[in-house]
Amino acid sequence: MKNPLRREDVQLKKRARCKRAPRYIASIRPTDISKLRDEWLNEKDEEGRLLHGPSTVRRDLTLLGHIFSTIIKDWSIPLQNNPVQMIRKPKESPARERRLQDDEETRLLKSCEMNADDPGGAHSRAPWLRPLVIFAIETAMRRSELVKPEGKDVDLKKRVAPKNG
Repeated sequence: MKNPLRREDVQLKKRARCKRAPRYIASIRPTDISKLRDEWLNEKDEEGRLLHGPSTVRRDLTLLGHIFSTIIKDWSIPLQNNPVQMIRKPKESPARERRLQDDEETRLLKSCEMNADDPGGAHSRAPWLRPLVIFAIETAMRRSELVKPEGKDVDLKKRVAPKNG
């Protein structure tokens, strides 16, 4: 099971480095949050690629909104409103559905094969890789789902393993 506190902790540390961070809570307005949102959406790396997609920015804004809600409801700090709730959020990215095309599966499985005679070729040295890739293709499991289950999670008699957690 994922530790949501760790993910949020990483997000908070990353966002705390923002130049807008050292402010009094009561001085933050919806316009400040919308400027921050736009900065996040337009932030690029050295090669000019966007660092954050709309879904990441939505999640970060949701976390920030939760922080403001906690401040207002649980800590009884009198703020007029939650500024995050007053702005538009980026639209959710459409879900990706990637399928192997034409001969991709054949080429992928061929590259997983052991081949000691061709050290420069695109072949694997790991005997477990090909069965793992076949299992991933057949179950549509993500990499994290493939490596997460422990022996106690897998029922060999029923031939079942957990998916999505």
